[in-house]
Amino acid sequence: TRSISYTTGADYGEVDFDGLNINVTKGTNKKLTFKTDLSTSGETYPYYYYIGVDNDNITAYDADGNLLTITGDTNTGIAPSVYITVSNAGTLTMAKDAASPANDIVIAGTSNVVMSKFKFTANTEDITVDKLRIDIGSSTSSRSVTAVKMAYTGGTATGYLSSGYVTFSGMNWLIKKDVTSVITISADLNTIALGATSGDTIELGLACSTASNCNAVGASGNVLGDAGAELSNVDGNTMYLRKTKPTIALVAPASPTTFANFTKEAQTELGTFVVTADAAANVEIAKLQWTLITNGAAWKANLASTDFQVWDTSDLYDELSNNEGVTTSYTTSTGVFSISWADANRPAVASTTYLLKVDTLSTDGAAAVAVDSGITGTTTIQAEINTDAVTDAGADADFVWDDDINTTYATLNGYLVKNITPLYTSSRSYKNN
Repeated sequence: TRSISYTTGADYGEVDFDGLNINVTKGTNKKLTFKTDLSTSGETYPYYYYIGVDNDNITAYDADGNLLTITGDTNTGIAPSVYITVSNAGTLTMAKDAASPANDIVIAGTSNVVMSKFKFTANTEDITVDKLRIDIGSSTSSRSVTAVKMAYTGGTATGYLSSGYVTFSGMNWLIKKDVTSVITISADLNTIALGATSGDTIELGLACSTASNCNAVGASGNVLGDAGAELSNVDGNTMYLRKTKPTIALVAPASPTTFANFTKEAQTELGTFVVTADAAANVEIAKLQWTLITNGAAWKANLASTDFQVWDTSDLYDELSNNEGVTTSYTTSTGVFSISWADANRPAVASTTYLLKVDTLSTDGAAAVAVDSGITGTTTIQAEINTDAVTDAGADADFVWDDDINTTYATLNGYLVKNITPLYTSSRSYKNN
């Protein structure tokens, strides 16, 4: 053990170790470990220290007693590559965990629905979290949540929202130094009948940036959260409460997707889609829209809405556009075809399979145009249901539905509907004989 002899200049101090008599066998390495006692008084935190070895300060001899020339400094100068930070207290890092659920549709009346996951990392020392405040984002949405639950290493707790938040105290959640631990926030959701409202947004997040909202204590006794600046807010993702929700899935075509010879057909299958409602309730369908993808530009430009057909596969004798309250449209410039139902005629769907077909003769207009008219080689045909943005409505939405709450017809779009990412049919290829 040696004491530091302080000097002026770039280095803060020096310490000499002599009489070591360390033998290093030819062809081998030997590691030397340096340890220090740290000062606990009169310091301004944080501070930094490092140990560097200057080659000019190393004395070594070979087996014959000859003084050796040592090359290479280690970790010296005013900007060392390795240094240690000394603090008198730890910090707590809070962030959304990668496994936290993405924005989603959640169903009224369900329990233990995972809303958020947050990761806490204790830096420098062990830290015990004692109190956390969970905020819902919109206090109005409290009507749709009957309980908030948390689960973490060593504990669980249940609380109830008041004025848009709930505070959990007495947690005693120990997070070890330099370890990351995850807390899971879940909720029990109210039923529509008892006051939940379809469309309520639920964002269960951490509200810790305000003084005394949250509290944690380090092993040093340092308290985090009293002043507010030591801890932070972390938002949860947005969950949209509905009575039910749909899922759309593509059914593999029954016929081959590649045809060796081109066949002119009045009803060429583009794709088959299944719309399935959650078990909570049926969904009402207001609109389905597809974009035609093809390299047959002349054929696409010659199409009209009457060249498309949509069938409910449970009744292949009655094409849907023939039904009351059903309208179709087609835009030649974009290749967008849609089928829509009037409010009073919306089908209530538990699970329905829709078959989309197109006329590859395209007999509308002055003359029939084959599917590959105006191009050379193979013509491909494909249909796509696009992903709706949260703000898409009317003509911009590819899928419009309603969770059938009452006689007020909602126009919910395909945002967050499972599998619309977007959803493509298989590409079909046609060739001339």
